[in-house]
Amino acid sequence: MSRVVFLLEEYSMKVLLEGLLPRLVPDLPFICVSHEGKQDLARSIPRKLRAWREPGVRFCVIRDNDGADCRALK
Repeated sequence: MSRVVFLLEEYSMKVLLEGLLPRLVPDLPFICVSHEGKQDLARSIPRKLRAWREPGVRFCVIRDNDGADCRALK
């Protein structure tokens, strides 16, 4: 089974997901990688996507909206 890697803007989201996901989706293998804010997350995404060598891994990027246009942000 493939694993889901959550790339997160902040540590508090990591704490939330690590407590919530096992209850919602008990069989989901996942890892949460927190960053030090939006800029740190944005800089690390390309490196992590290129460097991650685990077969079948899926990535989910989670960041705060903070009033930004979500379509432009993507």
